[in-house]
Amino acid sequence: TTKGNYIREAVARIDQLQKEATMQNLCEGCDGGLMAQIYNTKPVTFYLCGGTTFTVTIPNTTTTTSVFRVEDVRNDAVVLRLIDTTAEEITCTNYTVIFNLDCACGLQCFQPICCERCTGACNNTTI
Repeated sequence: TTKGNYIREAVARIDQLQKEATMQNLCEGCDGGLMAQIYNTKPVTFYLCGGTTFTVTIPNTTTTTSVFRVEDVRNDAVVLRLIDTTAEEITCTNYTVIFNLDCACGLQCFQPICCERCTGACNNTTI
């Protein structure tokens, strides 16, 4: 197995776990689980083969970020949602970027956060 496959497998697993967490509604009925999902995102940073981080500019700002939420895995690419970590609160933006996983030589994962939209249930993000 090549290094790209390890990274691709890890990203696919993160994508699956996040989708499972998002599917659970915090306002479920009697048949729902007893534990509500507090977190639905494992933020990640990708490292390019030259050792630098994959960094993009958040649209309509001068802010850059190298922290992302995996939104979807598409063959050798991944759709990443930009996460702004410059303020006191982490902000999961509505902007995405497509990253070719063949360009990744490293992957760093961070503690889970909540990037849920439209519920108001997550106190650590602003959308």
